Amino acid sequence: NSFNPLLKKQIFFLLTMTETAPQHGHAAAPLTHCLRIHDKWYDVSSFNHPGGPIMLSLGKGRDATGLFESHHPFTNRLKLERLLSKYETNAPCRLLDENDQGDEFQWPEFEGKGNTDVGAPISDFGREVVDEVRVYFEKEAERRGVSFLAATKATPERWMELSVIALLFLVTVPFFLRGEYWTLFATPLAYWIFGVNLFHDGSHFALSQNWIVNAAAIHWLVFLERT
Repeated sequence: NSFNPLLKKQIFFLLTMTETAPQHGHAAAPLTHCLRIHDKWYDVSSFNHPGGPIMLSLGKGRDATGLFESHHPFTNRLKLERLLSKYETNAPCRLLDENDQGDEFQWPEFEGKGNTDVGAPISDFGREVVDEVRVYFEKEAERRGVSFLAATKATPERWMELSVIALLFLVTVPFFLRGEYWTLFATPLAYWIFGVNLFHDGSHFALSQNWIVNAAAIHWLVFLERT
């Protein structure tokens, strides 16, 4: 079967996002709104995540270890673990897909709890990559005079690029509506280039520190197609 197993899991998750209500007179059904990180379950339904509810929803009912580690490479590990401990739950939880065991990755052991230099359980190569990227964004933050987090988001130059591409698309629209033949190529191409760039940056939460901006960048095309 050549069908991508990760894609199959994502499709299954989207089709089964709703939680089954417990039946009267029976034990409560295992929860599916929790997420699992390094074999521990967390109920984050009351957590106001800086990345917004969309980020949390990606991990609900799933093994979210890879998602968690990939989106917190620079956050203090002890701070992360203290925060997670507040939401750890012993309630019965279950995966939406029992095949989603997070075994796509092999995680090394944690590097000594209580150590101020503790880091994420990643390989030496992964740590080297993280360190290189951290140095890059530290220099960017200093150059631009912004915080480290702001330096990881879209630069003013990137926003200008997106604005220019959007303007090029809008310029072609009147000609498209008049039936100019050249717009049969130019208008969809400009629309595609703008949409792909905006969707890509938004889906990686890389446009803004405000999660609403990133979410709008992802969903505006869907809204436009439905209007």
